[in-house]
Amino acid sequence: MAISNMFEALVARGPALSLGKRAATFDRLAGSWDVEVFDIENDGAKRVTEGEWHFAWVLEGRALQDVLIVPRSADRHLEMSIKGNRYVTALRMFDRVLDAWRIFFIDPLKGAYIAMVARIDGDKIVEEGRDLDGNLCRKVLSDLTDDSFRAREDVSQDDGATWQEATEILARRAV
Repeated sequence: MAISNMFEALVARGPALSLGKRAATFDRLAGSWDVEVFDIENDGAKRVTEGEWHFAWVLEGRALQDVLIVPRSADRHLEMSIKGNRYVTALRMFDRVLDAWRIFFIDPLKGAYIAMVARIDGDKIVEEGRDLDGNLCRKVLSDLTDDSFRAREDVSQDDGATWQEATEILARRAV
């Protein structure tokens, strides 16, 4: 009973009307996605894992929350290593003063939290912030269609002079 009440209190049917056209920034992400996650190792090798990514409007449609699960729920077990293991969430809300989206990313497994700011850059969404080590980090969402998108996560240890790709995620709408 309590879980059902929490779900009903949290999830909204869509974006709040007060967001207007700003909701379009993330509205197309609402729903469930199958993902292939390519983590780039220090030697340049890519580790590939399948997962799932779910997005929903929450808090009366004033925010969009996502849950990224890698590997997929069906493939998870208690003895999983931390490497490549994700069960994380992000909450996105529009900040009218900043005229941009604020994002609060939380990774309980690693004890990580990152505050980011997202803006539109042409046909891409660019989210930027600093990780717990103080490094500049960004996520670029691109190739956005109704059925697919790409997310690339980069890290800079020199305040943006150079960037190193850490992860690439290819998403396709779940059926």
